[in-house]
Amino acid sequence: MTRTIEDLIGTFYAAFSGKPELLDDIIADDWDDIPLGPGQAPGRAGAAPLIEGVGEAFSDFRIVVHQIVDGRGPDGNGFVGVRGAVREDRGEGQEHAAAVPRPAVPPADPRSDSASPSGPAAVLGLQDRCRSRDSALTAHRSRRF
Repeated sequence: MTRTIEDLIGTFYAAFSGKPELLDDIIADDWDDIPLGPGQAPGRAGAAPLIEGVGEAFSDFRIVVHQIVDGRGPDGNGFVGVRGAVREDRGEGQEHAAAVPRPAVPPADPRSDSASPSGPAAVLGLQDRCRSRDSALTAHRSRRF
């Protein structure tokens, strides 16, 4: 089955909203995630536990995609660039389930996905590069700022 790049990338980032089962059909067996998250096993086996850990640490974690740059060839294989934001809406005085250092973040951009009415949103910029082959993602390189 051939997927559009929007479907492939959208499904990948939707999985990070606590739905690791979405990865089953979109990442390849030889998945390569760089850098690995804390305690993350390499390969496809490490992806779902990473997402589950993020869900335990952050109650309303999601990734908003702002732009996809499709650098794949005519065969659908190659690299894709993604620009977006990692967001977590927080209620007033909400404690986090995990002791994760929190960098200072700018206020939510009113032009992007809106914050929860219960509290401010934590926002972290995202620039990722993914590699696709045969309508599946084979690699993910991330940069957060």
